Amino acid sequence: MMALLLVVATSIAFVVFIHKLFQKAWRPPLSSKEAKVAEHKPGVLFQLKTWIAYWKVKRQMAEHSAVPTSELLDQECPRHLADKNDFALDSVFISGFAADGSANVLLRVARRPGGKAEVWLVIQHNEIGILRLGCHPFCSVEGGTDGFSAAGLRFECIDPCRVWRATYNGILRLLPANGGEERDVHVRFAFRWSAYTGIINFDCHVHPWCIAEALAREKWTKELQDKLAQASKQTHWEQWGQLQGSLSVEDLGTFSLNARGMRDRSFGLRDWANLQYALHFGRVENGTVFQVVVVSRQDSFHRLAAGYVVKPNGVFESVTSCNVDLSHFSDFANLPTDYGFSFETDCGKYTVECQPETEHIFFHGNSGSEVEIRERLSRISLNGIAGRGTNEVCNKCSRIAAGPAVLCERPTQVQVPSLGGQNPLTISLSDPKCVHLKLTGGKGAQLARIQAIGTKLFTVPSGFCVTTQALEQHIEANSQLKVLLGELKMSWRQAEYDGDIHQLHQRVADGFLQSNIPDHLAEAICSDYNQLVHDIEPEVAVRSSAVGEDSVENSSAGQMETYLNVRGSASVLEHVVRCWASLYTHRAVQNRRQHGEPVLDQMAVVVQLMVPAHVSGVLFTADPLTGNPKTTVINAAYGLGEVSIVCSGICMW
Repeated sequence: MMALLLVVATSIAFVVFIHKLFQKAWRPPLSSKEAKVAEHKPGVLFQLKTWIAYWKVKRQMAEHSAVPTSELLDQECPRHLADKNDFALDSVFISGFAADGSANVLLRVARRPGGKAEVWLVIQHNEIGILRLGCHPFCSVEGGTDGFSAAGLRFECIDPCRVWRATYNGILRLLPANGGEERDVHVRFAFRWSAYTGIINFDCHVHPWCIAEALAREKWTKELQDKLAQASKQTHWEQWGQLQGSLSVEDLGTFSLNARGMRDRSFGLRDWANLQYALHFGRVENGTVFQVVVVSRQDSFHRLAAGYVVKPNGVFESVTSCNVDLSHFSDFANLPTDYGFSFETDCGKYTVECQPETEHIFFHGNSGSEVEIRERLSRISLNGIAGRGTNEVCNKCSRIAAGPAVLCERPTQVQVPSLGGQNPLTISLSDPKCVHLKLTGGKGAQLARIQAIGTKLFTVPSGFCVTTQALEQHIEANSQLKVLLGELKMSWRQAEYDGDIHQLHQRVADGFLQSNIPDHLAEAICSDYNQLVHDIEPEVAVRSSAVGEDSVENSSAGQMETYLNVRGSASVLEHVVRCWASLYTHRAVQNRRQHGEPVLDQMAVVVQLMVPAHVSGVLFTADPLTGNPKTTVINAAYGLGEVSIVCSGICMW
């Protein structure tokens, strides 16, 4: 009996002891004062919890060990942003540093909901100085697009996961290398980034032991599980590559750039105010690249260390632990300036020495300045091998950041109404539906937009568009045109065309000139023409308006025809057909083919009242040869401007 009581007492004591241990291990979150440093010290059962979490994480990662290549290629495209979630993000970041430290590049475009974006653009060159956006250090701008383009910086994916292109043509603020006064200069660059490593995907390449240790530090609750699920709604991967290209700076000349660096692709949800981290990445002379990060999220884990090493032969090593103390990077006023740290991978131990040289500041967040990021370009060494790299530190703003959080105001937006399944043959420039590009072509749609804005500075002469639907119906009503266009389409699919391509284009154009406009289409055009000015036949301009005539990459000015001083219904019909015919002249077809556009294009025709102008011409809001926005060029002549390229239907009164 005594022996039984002794066993029961011992069992109760053991249970009580274990209960107390678990109470210590699963303690409540740190106080706000303690959380400022954002370091959670492990509890009594830290090792036990780490092993439990390790086997759980390892099993889950084995089930999702790799993302299919087809999915990765698709994820290089811009992602859909949830407009109702302010934390939605879709970003591309490219860095580059020359081996000798002569040049450094930081480029980033992050799409945000509501037409907003975050932009980094900093170029540091020993012969030039520092170039950056005028709004720097504020990163939030308006006027973002559906692609990776904002504030003039544009990223273009040439070959998914292999080649990207970064371009810019605009004004940047120059901090001269010789210490002169800051000034605005016109800058153009075109850089090509080519990958030389595989993809490091943080969804599956983070070592499970790092995640397990991060989880073991926390109190395991249902609330933590929910927060971790929310925190995981971001995809992030990196690649290393070579950045090459040319950089032209006003008054200073053109410089070549050859650097190596990292490309980062991220999308999902990101709340800057919730983040604190210290990141180190770099490349050393033997070609080895590495990245080590310690990050803290207030809503989930307090310390997660992760990273990788990629050897010159492509061997990948995942970081298992590091001794970076996040508290040493929590005060911007006392950041370490000459320091070292070590980390371990599943294959060995590494020591990093870091000497920051230049620092760039960025303000981020939904309010424009919730967090401050310091990008410190540095001399580094990895196990004694010298190289170049970056230390990136993110903390909450330690000061009130006053300044513009928006680079430029969004232009007046014109609502594009639905066509509702209707495809009219003609449409007035004042009709809200006239802004549809595929209905009225480039010229027609832009004239309609300007008229819809209702600016007092410019007046758009009254007129209407003969729509792309009208051209389609005209082709359907003339069987010989369908045959000719079919032959034209086949000619460009063949490697070598047996006939004379010039003659084929001429036959297509002549086919239009010899065709007859269907009665119902002629009636619609004449009706709109007669309504421009009652009781008289006004003089009008009949202007080509192709759907693909002008874009960022290509201008088709002068490719298709425009006719002035056209009077009378019969003459208007004749010149509408002439505009259609000009769509298939040899120069127009060849221009589309060379720029990768469809050979069989769509076209509308603009019919506008003539203006008895004393002087006419074209205003270029940037230099047409260099793209310099500091230069405005006017090409004008007396009279109707027939000796200059008339590319707009706007007349200044």
